[in-house]
Amino acid sequence: MIVISDIKLNGAEARLAAEFAGVFSRETVAELLRDSFDRLEATAKVRTYLELFAERFARERLAAVAQSQPGESGGVPEALLPHLSGQAVR
Repeated sequence: MIVISDIKLNGAEARLAAEFAGVFSRETVAELLRDSFDRLEATAKVRTYLELFAERFARERLAAVAQSQPGESGGVPEALLPHLSGQAVR
């Protein structure tokens, strides 16, 4: 039986796979998304937006790993700090 959360996660998987194409395989994205969902589900008291939060959590995790990889998109992590003028300072 297909559960609604599976359908929503399939959509999230497709979006993340497209976003990180050339960086991570679709299988890696799917595994990390499922792991993110499982981690959040384990402590969730409310399930209303669990799939959305899992997608965001997975996106952050994928971006962090991609940033830590040497190469074109990787390198030293960069922190952006807000400036009083409203512009980011590097």
